[in-house]
Amino acid sequence: MRPASGEMPFLEHLEELRVRIIRALLALVGGVALGLWLVQRFRLVALIKGPIAPFLPDGKLTVLSPTDPVMIVLKLSFVVGLVFASPVIIWQLWACRRRCTNGRRRPWCRPCSPAWACS
Repeated sequence: MRPASGEMPFLEHLEELRVRIIRALLALVGGVALGLWLVQRFRLVALIKGPIAPFLPDGKLTVLSPTDPVMIVLKLSFVVGLVFASPVIIWQLWACRRRCTNGRRRPWCRPCSPAWACS
């Protein structure tokens, strides 16, 4: 039960944070899945390799371990997925910050978090 002043109890803060983190992680997982599909569908590794191909030995990327080709694809998928999921992640951070700080504490939060200074 919320007090009359509108402040959230500590456990409600934790519940709110848990829900926001889960939503952000689900968006990230969906974004990485979309990124993996995009990397495979549009052959983004070959697209990125194109400008440097004349400078590579035999025009091929050099791999130093058997997992390097897979890791290149996974890392690129993660970056693409993070780009696609970033609006949802930023929104979850913003909504949690706005809900968990009341009007009395907001002026003190601005100097502590420069990313939110424009609020």
